Amino acid sequence: MMRALPIALAATLMLLVTSSPARSDDPVTSAVRFNREIVRIFDRKCLACHAPGGIAMSLATYRDVRPWARAIREEIVEQRMPPWSAARGYARFKDDIALTPRELGTILTWVDGGVPRGDESDLPASVPRPAPGAEPDHLVAVPAQQVPGNQEDVVRRVVVTTALTADQWIRQVQIRPGDRRILRAAFVSVIAEGHEPVWAGAWTPWQTEVSPPSTGAFLVRRGSRLSIELHYRGQDAPTVDNTVIALFSARENQPRELTSLTVGSDDASRSKAATLQKTQAALTHEALVWGIRTELMVDGTSLEVTARKPDGTIEVLLWIPQTRTEWPSPYIFQDPVRLPAGTVITLEASGRNENGGRGARGVRAILTLHRLD
Repeated sequence: MMRALPIALAATLMLLVTSSPARSDDPVTSAVRFNREIVRIFDRKCLACHAPGGIAMSLATYRDVRPWARAIREEIVEQRMPPWSAARGYARFKDDIALTPRELGTILTWVDGGVPRGDESDLPASVPRPAPGAEPDHLVAVPAQQVPGNQEDVVRRVVVTTALTADQWIRQVQIRPGDRRILRAAFVSVIAEGHEPVWAGAWTPWQTEVSPPSTGAFLVRRGSRLSIELHYRGQDAPTVDNTVIALFSARENQPRELTSLTVGSDDASRSKAATLQKTQAALTHEALVWGIRTELMVDGTSLEVTARKPDGTIEVLLWIPQTRTEWPSPYIFQDPVRLPAGTVITLEASGRNENGGRGARGVRAILTLHRLD
C-alpha cells in the first residue's frame, strides 16, 4: 500500500493536469487589460494596417492578438513597428503613428504580465463609419497593376494624362487604392512641360487623405500629366490593383499656387564610399511649407532637413534617425511652417559604410509650399 499510493496519486495529478484547460492569460501579474487599454492603443496606432482585409495580419481582437504577443513586443522594442521614422521633439506631423513612451510601456507591461484579456464591458463602443465626402470633379484611372505573389517590395511608376481641356485649380489630389491588402504607399506629382514637377498627393494606410492648406491649390495645366509611384507588398497569390486618382477643384477664384522645392540628389550611382550627402536650396520668397516627402535609394540612412533663416536661427523640419525604404511616408505638418525669403533649406544624409557598406546615395527631400509675398 505504501508503494501503491504514490502511483495512484501521480495518476490522479496527471488526470487533473491533462483535463484542466490551459489559460492564455495565466499567470497574470499586470493590471493592464487588452479590452481596456491595449485595444485603444492598437486602434490609434496599428489598425490602419492590421485590420481585417488590411495589408498585414489582423490585430483587431484579443483572439487575433494573443498568438502574436511576443512578436509584437519584439517589433516595438526594436522600433520596427509602427512604421513611422520621423523622430519626435522637432516638428509635429499629422497622422503620427509612433508609439508614445507611455503607450510603449503599457504594451510591454501587458505582454510581460501575462497578456490578460479583461472584461467585455471595457471594450470601446463601435464607431460608425464617416459619411461619404464630396464627389470629386475629375477621376483619373491608373492602369491596372499586376502584382506578383510573395514579393515584399514591388515599386511601380506610371504616368497618366489628366484629359483636362483647360487649366484647373485643384485643392486636393486624393488617391483611392484598388486593393488595400497590397498597397503600402502611393505618391502623385503633377508634371507639365516647361515647369518643375509638383508633389501633390500621397496615400498610406494611416494617411488616407492629405489636404494642403486652404489658402493654396495646385495649378494643373491643360495637357498636364500625373506621375504616380505605387509601393506594393504581394499576397500569397498574384493580385491586380486598380487605383484611381480623384481631383477636387478649388472654390476660390485665385488661390495661391502650391509648388515644390527639391533638395538632394537622386543619383544612385554615387560611390558607396560616400558616407555623407549635404545639399542646399534657398527660398527666393516668403513661403508656407505644407509637407515633406523623402525619396530614398537605400535603407539605414540618417536624414535631417533644416531651415536656416536670414537671422541665423535654425529650425529642424525633419529628422529621421534611420530610413526605411519599404515604408515610405509623407510628413504633413500639423501646422504649416512659415519661412521668410532667404531661408536656406539643407538636407544632410549620412549612411553606414563599414567594409564597403551602403552610403548616403540617392536621397532627396521634396517640400511642397506656396508663396506668401
